[in-house]
Amino acid sequence: MNEIIKGDILNLKTFRTWEFNTSYPSRSVLFPLITAGFSFTTLKALHNSGLFDRIINGYSLLVFPRCYLTCVSFILDYSVYHLACLWGEDPWKALTLLSGSHVMLVFYTRTFSNAIEAVLFALLLLLVAMDIKQASVATHPQKKERGKKKHFIGIVLVSGFFNRPTFIGYALVPMLLWLSCDQKGMLQFGLRQIVKRFFGLLSSVIATSFLFIVTDALYFGSLLSERAWFLKDGNNICTLFVNISQHLVLTPVNLILYNLNEKSLIAHGSHPWFTHLTMNGFLLFGGLHLAAVTAGVKTIVNKFACKASGHTSLKDNLENKLPTKFSMTAQITEYLLLVYFIPIVVLSMFSHQEPRYISPLIVPLVILSASKCEMLSWKVVIVVFNLLGSVFFGCLHQGGLIPCLSYLEKFLHSENPLPSQTEHNLVFYHTYMPPRYLLNVKSDEKLIRIIDLGGSDVSLLNNTVNELLRNSASKHFGNKQEIDIYVIAPGTVQDDVKNCGFQWKTVASFFPHLTMEDPPDISSLLSEDGLTQLSLYIFKVHIKLK
Repeated sequence: MNEIIKGDILNLKTFRTWEFNTSYPSRSVLFPLITAGFSFTTLKALHNSGLFDRIINGYSLLVFPRCYLTCVSFILDYSVYHLACLWGEDPWKALTLLSGSHVMLVFYTRTFSNAIEAVLFALLLLLVAMDIKQASVATHPQKKERGKKKHFIGIVLVSGFFNRPTFIGYALVPMLLWLSCDQKGMLQFGLRQIVKRFFGLLSSVIATSFLFIVTDALYFGSLLSERAWFLKDGNNICTLFVNISQHLVLTPVNLILYNLNEKSLIAHGSHPWFTHLTMNGFLLFGGLHLAAVTAGVKTIVNKFACKASGHTSLKDNLENKLPTKFSMTAQITEYLLLVYFIPIVVLSMFSHQEPRYISPLIVPLVILSASKCEMLSWKVVIVVFNLLGSVFFGCLHQGGLIPCLSYLEKFLHSENPLPSQTEHNLVFYHTYMPPRYLLNVKSDEKLIRIIDLGGSDVSLLNNTVNELLRNSASKHFGNKQEIDIYVIAPGTVQDDVKNCGFQWKTVASFFPHLTMEDPPDISSLLSEDGLTQLSLYIFKVHIKLK
C-alpha cells in the first residue's frame, strides 16, 4: 500500500504490484491515499518548509505511516469498549485482552489493508449494536438518530468492500441481523423485512460507491485518458452515460474475479482449506481461539441434543424464568460465535490463506473471551503467548529486511559517495518483496537497479548475475568502470549463493532474520554457526571491467 503512494507523492523508485496495474486495477486507491498519502504529504510539506534538514529518509518513510495507522487503531479500543458496555460485559477485561494481543502490537501498527478492515469491522459491529439497542429500549424510536446510523452503516459497508472484498464475509452476520430487525429492534427474519431494510441503505451505498469508483477511475487514468468520447459532438445523454460506464473502474470486482481463478491463487501460495481454522487461528489468538472453538462445539452439541430430545431442555426452562439479562447474555454469546466463525468459513473457501487475513476477528474474540472467567485465570499463559507472538511476527519473521534496507540507503546516500558512474545492482533472493521506497532512490535514477527474485531457484540467481555482467560489459565496453552487484539473501540459502562460482565477499549481516519459506534445520541451529541461519546477509560480487 505504501509502495505505490510513496512513488506518486515523493517521486521515488518503487514497484507497482499487480493490484495497482493500470490495465487491470484490483485495489481501490482511496484508503491508501487517506492513510499513506496523508503521511507522505505531511512529510513532504515538512521537507519543503526548510525547517527540518533531511527529514525525508528511510527511517521517517517507515515511521510516519506507521504512527498514523497506530493512531487509527485506537478506534478499535473505542469500539470494543462500547460494544462490551452494550452487551453487558466488562469493558476493561476486553480492552486488556485487546491491548495485550500481539495482533494489535504488530499487525495494527503496520500499513496493512487488514488494519483498515479491522477498524471498519469494529465500527460496523458497533453501529449495528447501537441501532438495535436504541430501537429496543426507546418508547418512541428516534427516527432522526436511527436514520444517521443507517447511513453510517451504508458508508462503512461500502468502504469495507472497496478496501478489501473479503469484508463481505465479516459483514455477513451483523448485516443479516440488522436487516432482519424491525423498527422496534425485534427480530423479524423474512425476505420482505430484509428487502425493506436494504432499500433504506441505498442512498448511502450509492453515494459512497460513486466516490470510490470515480476516485479509482481518475487515479488509474481510465476516465480522462481518452477524452475524445466525452467531447464528441452529437452525444445524447444515453450514449454519454454508456461511454462513462465503460471507462469506470470496479476494483473490488476485478479482485474477486482474480481470486476466483485458482491459478492466480496458486501463484501466491496454496494452503489446505482448514489452515485458518487450525494453524492461523492459533498463531494469532492462541488460547482465545481454542476457547472459541470449544464454546462453538458445545453450543452446536447442545442445540442438536435439545432438538433430538424433542422437548425443551432444563436449561431453556431455567432461562425462561431467569431475568432477561441472563438470556440475553446467552444470545450474545451465540451471536459472537457466529460473527467469529462465519468469516473463517468464508475465507477458507480460498486456497491462499495468510494469518493476517483473519486478524480483524480479534474484535469479537476479546469480547467473547472477557465473559469467560476461566480464560482470565490463564493470565500467565496469555501474556507469554503474546510476548512470543510479538517476538516472532515483530522481530524474527523477515526481521533483517528493514535494517538491511536502512544500511543500503545510508550506503547509497553516503556523504562520500562512490564515483557517479558506478552501477549498483541490488538482487534480493529468498526474501519477502523489499519495500523499495525505503531506499529513498529517485525514480529517474538509472545507475541503481533493484531486482527481486523472490523464492526462485538458484539457477535463476546464477542467470541473473551473469546477465547483469554481460549487459554491463557490452554497454560500457572500452571504459574502466566498476560494477557493484549485491545479493541479499538469508543465511539458510547462503551456500547456494556461494556456489554460484562468482568472486564474492560478505558486506554485512543482520540478526535476527527468520524466513519460514526457508526455515533453518534444527541441527544447524545447534551447531557453532547456528546464528548464521538466523541472519540476513549482503554478499557483494565485485568485478572490474577493462
